[in-house]
This record gives sequence, structure tokens and C-alpha cells, in this order.
Amino acid sequence: HEGVLVVPLGSATALWDEGLALRHCTGNDLHATACLRGTERIYSLRDAATGRRLATAALVRKPGKAWRLGQVSGFANRPVTRADVLAASSELLRAFNAPRAADGNDESVTNGDAIGAA
Repeated sequence: HEGVLVVPLGSATALWDEGLALRHCTGNDLHATACLRGTERIYSLRDAATGRRLATAALVRKPGKAWRLGQVSGFANRPVTRADVLAASSELLRAFNAPRAADGNDESVTNGDAIGAA
């Protein structure tokens, strides 16, 4: 979404850094494990102009089911009220649930490097 940069948190370190910066639990082992299992993807939503962290979005799913927005958390788990951040998280969810590629390859599921796609 214009004005909001969506950054995949592609490693356990990135998850940890996000949790420290926004003072919430994104960096704990439960989230890293869920990313490795392919049941969660976590993104940092940042101001596109400054790079400042605005919120963290977690997409979750059960195997074989569509992705859903698990949560969008601001600093210290405060609710996110900025319309552009909420719109960016909704667009991210729509992209994850878009029809699969014609070759049947579901690019939202990684092959062996789930944290890399988190």
C-alpha cells in the first residue's frame, strides 16, 4: 500500500529485532517455530519514507486452508488505527490468498526455508 513498506521478517533474528523494537512477542520461539512449520508468516509494516516501524502483521493458516490475518500489532501490542497500515495488511492477506500459479506451485509455502519467507 502506498506509504507503507511491507517487509518480510526472513529470519529468527529479524523476528527478534522486530519484537524488541516494537516491544511485543514477535521474537519468541513460538512464532519462529510457526514460521518454520509454514503456518505463520510475519511482516513488519513500516513508513515507506522513513523506514520507521509502524506495526507487525501476522498471517496464519491451518494446513490446506486459506491464510487469515492473525493480528496486526502496534508498539507494545497497541491496536493499530492508521488506515494506511490496516489497508496494507489487508492487501498482504489478499496477495497470499490469490489463486495459485497455473503450474500449481503455491509460492506462499516455502520449500525448506520457511523462516526465509516469514
